[in-house]
Amino acid sequence: MTKKSNGSKPALRFELDKDAKWGGFINVRMDEDMTNGFQSWFDQLDTSIDAVLDELIAWGLKVSYSFDAQNNCVICSFTGRLVEESQDRYVVSSRAATVLEAGALMCWKHLFVVRGDYGKYRPKTDSGFNWG
Repeated sequence: MTKKSNGSKPALRFELDKDAKWGGFINVRMDEDMTNGFQSWFDQLDTSIDAVLDELIAWGLKVSYSFDAQNNCVICSFTGRLVEESQDRYVVSSRAATVLEAGALMCWKHLFVVRGDYGKYRPKTDSGFNWG
């Protein structure tokens, strides 16, 4: 999964300049097929989600967790250069009952649904008020 830039260091594909423009919130909605696909993958997972997250962080993604008390769930968010053709900063998140499941869901969406490029899921306008 690691890209090499000069043969020794990973190319930090998701890393941004400190003053990168805010692109907005990206929403990847789960339908029934996606939910079933995730559950099957999660049930058969033979590697640690920590290892997957470690590699994504090494690629320059910011990974964060928070608790949503109103909905009694954990939120895992990825922030960074999530759209291939853009230098803008975006954030995408997933919600689940546990930290492990929220992180796994975010990894699954990132690796298997959008394949690292959220371009077709980004807000339709340049407004940062498109919440996801």
